[in-house]
Amino acid sequence: MRGASSVFVYLTNPAAVKDAIAECQRMGRNKFLEHYGGFQHSKKYTLLCGGEEFDSKAIAAVAYRYQYPHEPPLTPKSNCRGGKNSGQAGWALARLGFTVRGIRENGGQDYEAEEGYTQDQTKLFRSRNKSMIAKRKKLDNYMCQSCNFRVSLDGISFIIDCHHKYPLYEGERVTTVNDLVCLCPTCHRIAHSRKYPLSVKEIQATRQAARLAGFNI
Repeated sequence: MRGASSVFVYLTNPAAVKDAIAECQRMGRNKFLEHYGGFQHSKKYTLLCGGEEFDSKAIAAVAYRYQYPHEPPLTPKSNCRGGKNSGQAGWALARLGFTVRGIRENGGQDYEAEEGYTQDQTKLFRSRNKSMIAKRKKLDNYMCQSCNFRVSLDGISFIIDCHHKYPLYEGERVTTVNDLVCLCPTCHRIAHSRKYPLSVKEIQATRQAARLAGFNI
């Protein structure tokens, strides 16, 4: 059997999922779970189809059986996962166009979620010049040019970001040290609160407006 924890990467046939849903409707939810090895009712994610809720891991496991009838069937003991991380049941069903919803309680908040699994990931990122960033931080005395925040936890390194006034997503260009400005993490987040970054004056105006509204930022 393929690696059980990510086996649903290989679930690629929407018709197989529809067959599993149809069988569950014919048998009834509880009998369906019992018939296929004692799957439990979903605790985290359910599959929504035609106004009905289905147990996502059980449906995905039976759909896998339909798609690959000659492979060993998946059971609750197979260690297949029902979450929405890559290779898990919720992820596979959503990828095939089905609606997967987190089970909610306590005022609409998800009460638990799967975290901490390792995933392969490929990223593209915009190149930055570290020496010029260091120069800008030194010129600004490691101080936020919006709110004057200046903090060092060890007297050597400072909690300060170097912000590009003109966003790197605009493409390749020659950047000068004057195109950079030091901002504290909060002001940096505010700067990027819209697609084209806010200027220092706009950041200051945003913080002032928030204070007038009763927020302490």
